[in-house]
Amino acid sequence: RSLTGQKAMLPYRGMLWLYLNSLPYWLSCATSSRTRGKPGHLQVTQCIYIVACVFCWYPLKCAAAMEFGRRFATGARSIGPGAVAAYAAVGVVVAALGTAWTSLAYELPQSIGRGEWRGLGVEDWHGVPVAVLINGLACAAAMWVYWPRRVAWA
Repeated sequence: RSLTGQKAMLPYRGMLWLYLNSLPYWLSCATSSRTRGKPGHLQVTQCIYIVACVFCWYPLKCAAAMEFGRRFATGARSIGPGAVAAYAAVGVVVAALGTAWTSLAYELPQSIGRGEWRGLGVEDWHGVPVAVLINGLACAAAMWVYWPRRVAWA
């Protein structure tokens, strides 16, 4: 099948096979002795983050890196210091996006669930809807990037 209408450079199935091997790691983190004693709402926010990470965020981050590389590194020569700087800049931007997303999608719901926001009137269980909302945005973005568009035939 052609990728004519897709926004991403590679199909979602290819990206999923690339990152599906991280699922056992994340599941072992979720069932480790450090997380077994946590309250249920903290475990739920962690599971939401794991599913969104493997099925949405990793493929989305890879598509963003390919798109940034295609757009910004195209003007650089294929070899030499200019190409190295262009590809390093793409890597830094994508890594910064990953750090920001992890802070929003994992750290924020976890801190709400630990009770660090009680002074603002936020209860511990509010971390779950926040995790659903933020990780749902990543899933919606992944669907937008990988969903094939209909192409009008001339």
